Parts: sequence; structure tokens; C-alpha cells
Amino acid sequence: MVGNGTHGHKTGYLDPAYASGRAAVFAYVGAQGVAGAHVDSDWRCPEGNSSVRGADKSQHVLGTAGDFDVAGFNLDTWEKFAIAAEAAGTTSYSSYPGTARCAASPSKWCYSGYIHIDWR
Repeated sequence: MVGNGTHGHKTGYLDPAYASGRAAVFAYVGAQGVAGAHVDSDWRCPEGNSSVRGADKSQHVLGTAGDFDVAGFNLDTWEKFAIAAEAAGTTSYSSYPGTARCAASPSKWCYSGYIHIDWR
């Protein structure tokens, strides 16, 4: 499957697990009343990933990750996405600042403007 990519690249490979998981996340959050959810970034070429200071072994480059967002993203929204991520078969997602999950690993993946979800 091919994605739109970000940061100036045209297309990129999306792993089937990510594509399926992404669809399940959107279905779940939509059913919870979250309107307008979208992916800010999924596949990234290595250069695009480097330009946003992505991790050296970023799941975005492998086509297994997306940064999910919605206007007005907040803790309540993050909680809905986190439940959706787990229901869609992953426990690999970013934390929200101020939560116990973020406090447990503050140097890794604590974002307030979106949630990163990947299917490793």
C-alpha cells in the first residue's frame, strides 16, 4: 500500500498492519464522537525523517507509524486514541504530558498536540 507521505516526498510504503490499524483507530475514535481526525505524518523518506529530527530507526520510515491529530487535541482526545490504539492491536503509542505514562518515561514520546501510534 502506498501513502501520501510528508515533508516533500510524494509516496511511500505503508505496512498492511499500519494501514489496517489506522482504519480501526479512525473507526473507533469516530464512534466516540471525535470528528475530523487525520494523520499528520505517516511514511517518511529517510531525508524527510531526518529533517524533522525523527528517530534513527523511526517507524515512520518503515511505514508502520502515524501521527494522529484532530483540531483541539487534548488529554480527553489522547485517551480516546490510546484506547483505540490498544483495540487496534498495539501498545506502542506516545504519552500525554502530565500522565503517569509520560512520567514513567519522560524522555520518550510525550506529546500534547497529537498521538504517535505504530505497529512494530
